[in-house]
Amino acid sequence: MWQKYFISAALILVSCASGATQNRGHQAEIEESLQSRYRLTKIGPSSLGFKGSEGTVRHAGGVIVLRRPGVYATYKRTQMVSMSIRGLNMEILSGEKQNAVLLGAGTRCYVVAVAVADDSVTVGLLTTGTVTSGGQSAQVWASLNFFFDKQTVAQGSTDKIYPVLDEWLLPEGASPEVSAPVAVLAAAIQPAVAPPPPEPAKVIELRPGLARDEIIATIGNPVREVSFGVRHWMEYRGFMVVVSQGKLDSVDPVSPLSGAVKITSQPAGAEIVVDGAFAGSTPSTLQLSPGSHKVALKLSGFADWQRDLQLTAGSEVSVDAKLEK
Repeated sequence: MWQKYFISAALILVSCASGATQNRGHQAEIEESLQSRYRLTKIGPSSLGFKGSEGTVRHAGGVIVLRRPGVYATYKRTQMVSMSIRGLNMEILSGEKQNAVLLGAGTRCYVVAVAVADDSVTVGLLTTGTVTSGGQSAQVWASLNFFFDKQTVAQGSTDKIYPVLDEWLLPEGASPEVSAPVAVLAAAIQPAVAPPPPEPAKVIELRPGLARDEIIATIGNPVREVSFGVRHWMEYRGFMVVVSQGKLDSVDPVSPLSGAVKITSQPAGAEIVVDGAFAGSTPSTLQLSPGSHKVALKLSGFADWQRDLQLTAGSEVSVDAKLEK
């Protein structure tokens, strides 16, 4: 069961400031809205009795994609470079960039913390994959502080806050609301063009030792990703890529005769343990071999939930667990 997880000192300060003023304006409402939008990831040094690093993902939430370059990140969250963002302008608020790494547009990150103060929104990030720089290779941390007019926060004007955040980071697969009308107009004025002929099939080779970013550059983004300790699972249709200590370890086929199990819980965010092994967090859809399986859900503050499932080849099963305190 989870007892606690940590965020950077900078974020703690902002969070405390937000807590002291939560009765003013709509700060709490904005914070809840952002937490729901980004689906926060829980992190910590240990989980399920196994030791891990401070970046161990206990519950992988949503993934955001950086849309602009210029974000500095560090391998140690205690030495984090904090960025100040006003509109489209970014500058260093605190910290030294000499020991930091510069993240490019397209970098995928977990959101590990969100805090709202009377004139700012702070978002804490942890890259989903490892970053190699200066002889180091690990996930890196970043802190983005978006500053607004105090009236904007006091009135809970998310219609003014979201477009600014969306210019810098966006939930994977989402489209910024501000660009939707432009996209529709552009589509309307484009002349009809016949689709290009299909390209011939390509033979793709994955070599042991490839980094996660190299894997994605070769075969594209996975359907689902789960991290636990130094191991990382990238699920594609028909096979699973296993990354250990930042390098490709194996590619395991997923049988087309396996059964699909969609697991949800109320509340969401519970750890899923299948046959005694960590398998992800709710909500998730798992591909399991035909036969009997023991599925358990664990969430801090709630009683453990467990069921025995019997799967047949090609079956699809939905499980919705209502966790009790």
